[in-house]
Amino acid sequence: MQATKIDDQKANLLKLLKTAGVKGLNKSGLKINGSKLKKQALNELENESKIVNLEGRGRYLYVLKEFDNPLERACQKVEKILTSQGNKLLSKGQLTAQFNKGLPGKVKKELERAIDWLIKNRQLMKLKHGNAIFHLHVPTIISSFPSTDQHLTSLFKTPKTDMDRQKVLSAYMEITSRTGYSNIEIYRLQQALGVEMEILEPFLLNESKKGSAVLSFGDWSLSSKEIRSCSIDIDGTPHLLVRFKLQEEIL
Repeated sequence: MQATKIDDQKANLLKLLKTAGVKGLNKSGLKINGSKLKKQALNELENESKIVNLEGRGRYLYVLKEFDNPLERACQKVEKILTSQGNKLLSKGQLTAQFNKGLPGKVKKELERAIDWLIKNRQLMKLKHGNAIFHLHVPTIISSFPSTDQHLTSLFKTPKTDMDRQKVLSAYMEITSRTGYSNIEIYRLQQALGVEMEILEPFLLNESKKGSAVLSFGDWSLSSKEIRSCSIDIDGTPHLLVRFKLQEEIL
């Protein structure tokens, strides 16, 4: 009987979060109200990775696992802020102050990665004047120029990421099966696919942004020139390895 009650509460919580969508709900919105049964149901759903708390440190904002995308949310917030400024320059401090308003904890932590991802995908331009750092939103800048300016448009054209994902995953699985390691050199993947890094890099960055892949450092000092040639620079640090998450890790 107790198990049935817990299952009913879990189903109700999932229904509420599905309705809330990307916005999520705090404990008040989930109508926990000190109920031990509801608290237990909430804890079980979190332990089962069906829901995620985007806050932390005694604060709560729950979403379904499918909406656990802090990097994507951070990118959207940065672009929204800079778009609203038009051609006006914002210092790093000003951007950070606006960015942190109303965001859950996990998203706030992604500001640096979001900026780096947007720069790599040619959505942001980083400017430095003395010790001050500014960022400009590239699409907003381009929209200020005549649409006939093909040179400017092509200069900031977003890199293509339309690779065959299944083909990439098949190559990845073949390499992991052969080597016995889930973290593989990006170089090995690039060689197996036979594509240029200018195509593979934005694809991997996009997968990382979605939380489907994890890029890691590797050992630069022990790596060959070939392996180093396929590194992906994030925050000034070269990443040599990639690991795709299994489906059960994403769900």
